[in-house]
Amino acid sequence: MGSIVIGDVTINDVNQNDLYDANLDAVVDQKGQPLSGLALHFKMAGLLKAIQAKTWQGLSLPDVARIIDGFDTAQQAAQQGHPQEVHDALEDAKDAAKSLKLPLNRRRADFLYRTALLKGVSNNMANADLSAQNGSDVEEIKDFLEEAESYVVEYNVTFASPIAYDQKFADRILESAYQNRIPQSFLEADQAAQQGDYHQVEKLFKETQSYIQEANSEFNLGLSFDQVRADRILQDAYLAGIPLLWQRTENFAQQGQTTIVRSHMTELQRVIAQANLSFALNLSFDQTRADQIMETALKEGAVDNFKLAERMAKAGSVEETEKWLDKAHDYIDEYNQRIAQQKGKTALSFDRKTANQITETAYQNAIQSAFKSSVFFAKKANLHQTDKFLQRASDLVQDFNLKVAKPQKLKKMTFDQPKADQIKDCAAGKQACPSP
Repeated sequence: MGSIVIGDVTINDVNQNDLYDANLDAVVDQKGQPLSGLALHFKMAGLLKAIQAKTWQGLSLPDVARIIDGFDTAQQAAQQGHPQEVHDALEDAKDAAKSLKLPLNRRRADFLYRTALLKGVSNNMANADLSAQNGSDVEEIKDFLEEAESYVVEYNVTFASPIAYDQKFADRILESAYQNRIPQSFLEADQAAQQGDYHQVEKLFKETQSYIQEANSEFNLGLSFDQVRADRILQDAYLAGIPLLWQRTENFAQQGQTTIVRSHMTELQRVIAQANLSFALNLSFDQTRADQIMETALKEGAVDNFKLAERMAKAGSVEETEKWLDKAHDYIDEYNQRIAQQKGKTALSFDRKTANQITETAYQNAIQSAFKSSVFFAKKANLHQTDKFLQRASDLVQDFNLKVAKPQKLKKMTFDQPKADQIKDCAAGKQACPSP
């Protein structure tokens, strides 16, 4: 017995034909209580009225549910001021009504869409006004106002009686937004400076200067940028941020994140030069500390790349395994050239034995995976895909022997031809498939 929920009732479709049979199907309310008598009559009649139908005969219950649910969803969205959600819900209801060859309740649909647009205008104007008073980002406020105006345009295109966009109110909101955002930006910049986030400080001041220019151009407010205060905040940000960046770079080096360390080193040189140029701070780039960090990053990076290679080998990804082993080799070479040779430290050696074991594991797992895939497709009698994965396994064996076993003088792999033949016979329906 199938159950179909329509609005606030559930119809137990006994014969599961998606049709309502008053003599057979039970109807229960939201609490699961059966409806009968007048209560049942009025409830089912109300549903028919809602979908503008005269009888239940031939009506698909799932489509009826879509109409009812569509209008219910549209009503909730309209009350919240979300026109697009109303439109989408009503389109779904319209499609369902079309399937049932019923007219859509156009009057109710128009009322809901009109309500959503008007509520959307009101909500966006209110949100813009509140955000302006709080000194929120001006772009966010512009978005509220633009959406409100777009709803007014949509309303006037859709309905006969036009409404006006309150441009004067919108201008007052935007004027207030500029005036309140500028001091708020300085407060936020000051907070960011204390945390050493000079990037955020620079971003905020760039925005602030742009907002001042816009405000003076549009509203002739005569606002000015407090360069003295901005310089003090940015200087504080540099003085707090540079030591933090050194510390973060050391942390990444210990984690073997060599690429990030290189990026941070470049940023340290840039920001130190910028701070000195802007404020004559006479800061210096600590080359000794930088060398120590890079030494750690290269050593730990090589170790970390071996771990990544092992992880990729277990997953059977030959390409990724080789990539991380190559990177580990590169880091060791760079360490020996930059650190060992130039500073007289003990050179690092690339663990070729372990690398070979990892590489062999990657190939073995990749070959095993290819055989498993071939069995999967063989059971589906898909000859093309079966051959494709068997060829993949054969190619991997040849690649290992040529690229790894021969130059490293390792034991060669052999392709399991008897098993491959069994899998092909399975795909052709000649015998049962072997285990993967």
